Amino acid sequence: MKTKIIIAVIVIAVLLVSGTGIYIYLSHKSKPTLTTSSHLTKVIEKYDLETVDYTYNSIATRKNEDKEEYYVRYDGDVKLGVDLSQVTFDVDEKNKSIVVNVPKATVQSIKAEPVDFIFTKNKYETETVIVEARKLCKEDLENKVKSNAELYNRAWENSSTLIDGIISPFSDGYTVQYVPKGGAGQ
Repeated sequence: MKTKIIIAVIVIAVLLVSGTGIYIYLSHKSKPTLTTSSHLTKVIEKYDLETVDYTYNSIATRKNEDKEEYYVRYDGDVKLGVDLSQVTFDVDEKNKSIVVNVPKATVQSIKAEPVDFIFTKNKYETETVIVEARKLCKEDLENKVKSNAELYNRAWENSSTLIDGIISPFSDGYTVQYVPKGGAGQ
């Protein structure tokens, strides 16, 4: 009986040591490692990055010679993000640091659809008003987006956060810094 207990203890110890060894081997074997900046570039090229989707509800005014012809309420949708093919990495193996150069955020799509009209005079309500209104609404939305630095900054910051999530398995042990590509400021 005593021999059976000793054999059982030895078998359990061997299984425990073997299992621990296999676990350590597999966990180190499957851990992604950083090799070069081109490796990181290949990792993020697989992703499309749209980081801000903003819905606008606004009113545009159609003027002709400083006379207001009509007002149009519209719903708009703007998507901003960065072009991932323009992201570059400066990897410093010696200092264990990575500088991620992220391009400035740009408008990826913009849509504006007229919803409702208020005409100052009935003569302005024509058959072509909807075509004019679509163009007017889109121009109005484009101007609002251009002047909204906060929207571009948020898109850039979100892009940097998402890129960090994508490369984090490969950058373990490195200090990662995100900078706007082409100079300071988004």
